[in-house]
Amino acid sequence: MWRNSEKNSISGEKGEGLLSGNTAQEKAVLELFRSLGEADQRVLIDSIQDKQRLTVIENKLEELAVAVAALNRSS
Repeated sequence: MWRNSEKNSISGEKGEGLLSGNTAQEKAVLELFRSLGEADQRVLIDSIQDKQRLTVIENKLEELAVAVAALNRSS
């Protein structure tokens, strides 16, 4: 469906598939997703990837803030 396999990957924080099909809720979400056209699926995937990138950036920023605070205390 998509050329770049990385773009097709949706994973959880622990590297497991987010939609593993283990729960009724996951199955319902997957069914809804599959009912969408390719363009709408792409929009959702792009949004999820943006959210994942923002989460990584927020975590790194928090780590930097802790490091700066530690440096300020030691000065």
